[in-house]
Amino acid sequence: MIWVYIGLTYATLPLMRSVLRALRDGVGTETIGVLVNIALVLAAVALLALALRRGLLTAAMALIPLLAIAAIASQLEVAEERVHFLQYGLLGVLVVATGRHPGWRQWLVILAFVCAVGAIDELIQWGLPNRVGDWRDVAFNCTAGLLGTALGALLFWLKPQRPGSNSTIS
Repeated sequence: MIWVYIGLTYATLPLMRSVLRALRDGVGTETIGVLVNIALVLAAVALLALALRRGLLTAAMALIPLLAIAAIASQLEVAEERVHFLQYGLLGVLVVATGRHPGWRQWLVILAFVCAVGAIDELIQWGLPNRVGDWRDVAFNCTAGLLGTALGALLFWLKPQRPGSNSTIS
Protein backbone atom coordinates (compact mmCIF):
# COMPACT_ATOMS: atom_id res chain seq x y z
CA MET A 1 0.00 0.00 0.00
CA ILE A 2 2.77 2.45 0.95
CA TRP A 3 4.71 1.67 -2.22
CA VAL A 4 1.60 2.26 -4.34
CA TYR A 5 1.10 5.64 -2.64
CA ILE A 6 4.72 6.60 -3.27
CA GLY A 7 4.59 5.26 -6.83
CA LEU A 8 1.49 7.32 -7.60
CA THR A 9 3.16 10.39 -6.13
CA TYR A 10 6.20 9.97 -8.35
CA ALA A 11 4.24 8.89 -11.45
CA THR A 12 2.04 11.99 -11.35
CA LEU A 13 4.94 14.46 -11.08
CA PRO A 14 5.23 15.06 -14.85
CA LEU A 15 1.47 15.63 -15.11
CA MET A 16 0.77 17.87 -12.13
CA ARG A 17 1.93 21.18 -13.66
CA SER A 18 -0.52 20.71 -16.55
CA VAL A 19 -3.30 19.61 -14.19
CA LEU A 20 -2.74 22.63 -11.94
CA ARG A 21 -2.67 25.00 -14.92
CA ALA A 22 -5.98 23.55 -16.18
CA LEU A 23 -7.51 23.84 -12.70
CA ARG A 24 -6.34 27.45 -12.35
CA ASP A 25 -7.83 28.28 -15.75
CA GLY A 26 -11.06 26.42 -14.98
CA VAL A 27 -11.88 27.29 -11.37
CA GLY A 28 -9.29 29.87 -10.35
CA THR A 29 -6.48 30.04 -7.82
CA GLU A 30 -8.75 30.94 -4.90
CA THR A 31 -11.00 27.94 -5.46
CA ILE A 32 -7.97 25.64 -5.57
CA GLY A 33 -6.87 27.10 -2.23
CA VAL A 34 -10.31 26.49 -0.74
CA LEU A 35 -10.35 22.90 -2.03
CA VAL A 36 -6.90 22.21 -0.56
CA ASN A 37 -8.01 23.69 2.77
CA ILE A 38 -11.13 21.51 2.74
CA ALA A 39 -8.97 18.43 2.07
CA LEU A 40 -6.70 19.36 5.01
CA VAL A 41 -9.68 19.86 7.33
CA LEU A 42 -11.28 16.57 6.27
CA ALA A 43 -8.01 14.71 6.85
CA ALA A 44 -7.65 16.34 10.28
CA VAL A 45 -11.24 15.46 11.24
CA ALA A 46 -10.75 11.84 10.14
CA LEU A 47 -7.49 11.53 12.09
CA LEU A 48 -9.03 13.18 15.15
CA ALA A 49 -11.97 10.77 14.97
CA LEU A 50 -9.51 7.88 14.86
CA ALA A 51 -7.71 9.36 17.87
CA LEU A 52 -10.99 9.73 19.78
CA ARG A 53 -11.65 6.01 19.30
CA ARG A 54 -8.45 5.42 21.26
CA GLY A 55 -9.45 7.75 24.11
CA LEU A 56 -9.67 11.39 25.10
CA LEU A 57 -6.01 11.65 26.10
CA THR A 58 -4.89 10.34 22.70
CA ALA A 59 -7.25 12.79 20.97
CA ALA A 60 -5.92 15.68 23.07
CA MET A 61 -2.32 14.71 22.27
CA ALA A 62 -3.20 14.31 18.56
CA LEU A 63 -4.28 17.94 18.52
CA ILE A 64 -0.65 19.03 18.95
CA PRO A 65 0.65 17.83 15.55
CA LEU A 66 -2.69 18.64 13.89
CA LEU A 67 -2.59 22.23 15.16
CA ALA A 68 1.07 22.52 14.15
CA ILE A 69 0.17 21.44 10.62
CA ALA A 70 -2.71 23.92 10.57
CA ALA A 71 -0.51 26.75 11.85
CA ILE A 72 2.23 26.13 9.28
CA ALA A 73 -0.11 25.45 6.36
CA SER A 74 -2.14 28.59 7.09
CA GLN A 75 1.00 30.69 6.59
CA LEU A 76 1.64 29.30 3.11
CA GLU A 77 0.17 31.47 0.38
CA VAL A 78 0.49 28.91 -2.43
CA ALA A 79 -2.04 26.07 -2.25
CA GLU A 80 0.43 23.60 -3.76
CA GLU A 81 2.73 24.14 -0.78
CA ARG A 82 -0.13 23.22 1.57
CA VAL A 83 -0.58 20.02 -0.43
CA HIS A 84 2.90 18.95 0.78
CA PHE A 85 1.55 18.88 4.34
CA LEU A 86 -1.39 16.74 3.33
CA GLN A 87 0.67 14.42 1.12
CA TYR A 88 3.69 13.84 3.37
CA GLY A 89 1.82 14.09 6.67
CA LEU A 90 -0.45 11.31 5.45
CA LEU A 91 2.55 9.31 4.25
CA GLY A 92 4.06 9.63 7.74
CA VAL A 93 0.86 8.37 9.38
CA LEU A 94 0.56 5.46 6.93
CA VAL A 95 4.17 4.33 7.33
CA VAL A 96 3.93 4.41 11.13
CA ALA A 97 0.72 2.36 10.90
CA THR A 98 2.77 -0.39 9.23
CA GLY A 99 5.58 -0.28 11.84
CA ARG A 100 5.95 -3.56 13.68
CA HIS A 101 8.37 -2.49 16.41
CA PRO A 102 7.09 0.69 18.06
CA GLY A 103 9.72 2.84 19.70
CA TRP A 104 12.06 5.76 19.19
CA ARG A 105 14.49 3.94 16.89
CA GLN A 106 11.70 2.69 14.63
CA TRP A 107 10.17 6.20 14.61
CA LEU A 108 13.50 7.75 13.56
CA VAL A 109 13.91 5.18 10.77
CA ILE A 110 10.37 5.91 9.56
CA LEU A 111 10.97 9.66 9.71
CA ALA A 112 14.19 9.27 7.70
CA PHE A 113 12.30 7.16 5.15
CA VAL A 114 9.52 9.75 4.75
CA CYS A 115 12.09 12.56 4.39
CA ALA A 116 13.98 10.53 1.79
CA VAL A 117 10.78 9.96 -0.20
CA GLY A 118 10.15 13.74 -0.09
CA ALA A 119 13.71 14.53 -1.16
CA ILE A 120 13.52 12.04 -4.04
CA ASP A 121 10.25 13.71 -5.07
CA GLU A 122 12.13 17.02 -5.43
CA LEU A 123 15.11 15.36 -7.16
CA ILE A 124 12.75 13.93 -9.76
CA GLN A 125 11.25 17.39 -10.25
CA TRP A 126 14.71 18.88 -10.87
CA GLY A 127 15.05 16.47 -13.79
CA LEU A 128 11.66 17.23 -15.34
CA PRO A 129 11.40 19.97 -17.97
CA ASN A 130 8.07 21.33 -16.70
CA ARG A 131 8.83 21.17 -12.95
CA VAL A 132 11.23 22.83 -10.54
CA GLY A 133 12.78 21.05 -7.57
CA ASP A 134 13.07 23.22 -4.48
CA TRP A 135 14.97 22.74 -1.21
CA ARG A 136 12.16 24.59 0.54
CA ASP A 137 9.76 21.86 -0.62
CA VAL A 138 12.11 19.22 0.81
CA ALA A 139 11.83 21.06 4.14
CA PHE A 140 8.01 21.12 3.83
CA ASN A 141 7.97 17.40 3.04
CA CYS A 142 10.19 16.56 6.04
CA THR A 143 8.26 18.85 8.40
CA ALA A 144 4.98 17.29 7.31
CA GLY A 145 6.57 13.84 7.65
CA LEU A 146 7.75 14.68 11.18
CA LEU A 147 4.28 15.80 12.23
CA GLY A 148 2.61 12.89 10.43
CA THR A 149 4.88 10.29 12.00
CA ALA A 150 4.33 11.85 15.44
CA LEU A 151 0.59 11.68 14.88
CA GLY A 152 0.87 8.12 13.60
CA ALA A 153 2.82 7.10 16.72
CA LEU A 154 0.03 8.50 18.89
CA LEU A 155 -2.66 6.77 16.86
CA PHE A 156 -1.08 3.37 16.34
CA TRP A 157 1.58 2.84 18.98
CA LEU A 158 -0.14 3.99 22.14
CA LYS A 159 -2.19 1.36 23.89
CA PRO A 160 -5.91 2.19 23.83
CA GLN A 161 -6.99 3.89 27.04
CA ARG A 162 -9.26 2.19 29.49
CA PRO A 163 -10.83 4.07 32.36
CA GLY A 164 -8.29 4.38 35.16
CA SER A 165 -5.29 3.26 33.09
CA ASN A 166 -2.22 5.13 31.82
CA SER A 167 -1.35 5.26 28.11
CA THR A 168 2.03 3.91 27.17
CA ILE A 169 3.72 2.95 23.96
CA SER A 170 3.21 -0.77 23.39
